[in-house]
Amino acid sequence: MGAAFGEDLRKRVVSAVEAGGRYTEVSKIFSVSIASISRWCGRVSETGSVAAYQIGGHKTHVLTASHAEWIKARWAADASIPLRTLQRELAAQDTIVSYGALWNFVHAQGLSFKKNTSGN
Repeated sequence: MGAAFGEDLRKRVVSAVEAGGRYTEVSKIFSVSIASISRWCGRVSETGSVAAYQIGGHKTHVLTASHAEWIKARWAADASIPLRTLQRELAAQDTIVSYGALWNFVHAQGLSFKKNTSGN
């Protein structure tokens, strides 16, 4: 995904439209798409700003310290429990978490199941 257009360009484009320029004319002058011009003008009417929306960012974790205690207790009871089972049990408690997030969480807690070398 590419970077957002600069705010200076956005302001100049919106100003040109507000001054009576047609989208197609402004599009050719500034080499931006008509769809972008439409979005920027819409954003100005909604928010009063042409600033780009945030791209990316940090998403908070679903699993908290209380979940960690529950998972550790569950793991202590049965260290060979599959992560899919843990995922279903968490879902039953209204905590929806992806398999990958659960794996990362369990790994960060230092919990893992290793097969023994005898093959049993």
